[in-house]
Amino acid sequence: DNVFENGTTIVNSLKEFYVNEGLKQIYKVIGSLEIIGNPSQLLSSLGTGVRDFFYEPALGIVKSPTALGVGVVKGTLSLVSHTTSGVFSFASKVSSQVGTGVATLSMDDDFKQRHARMQRAGDDRKFTRK
Repeated sequence: DNVFENGTTIVNSLKEFYVNEGLKQIYKVIGSLEIIGNPSQLLSSLGTGVRDFFYEPALGIVKSPTALGVGVVKGTLSLVSHTTSGVFSFASKVSSQVGTGVATLSMDDDFKQRHARMQRAGDDRKFTRK
């Protein structure tokens, strides 16, 4: 606040500011961790679906009864599609991380190499031993 503060006061003020800002942003970091399936992406997808579920009919109600019906259908479809894609994407990422963990714990170098190769290739085949 005051330009003519001593060095210790300025350093303490800066430290307090950056610690508070870091704590305010930590949820974004934790929420985007792939190891837990990126829950922020799931919440974003669900939020979009819920928003459209209410927003589309509201747009239609001011136009006409037919537009209201179309808005209800569009909003419902958006809710269902965003919920489905969000949940399945979340489940896919979680299961991928579990698979990587199991591969690591298996201590089978051949399996780990095949698992890594298949993950890079984006192959959906099952991992079975030859």
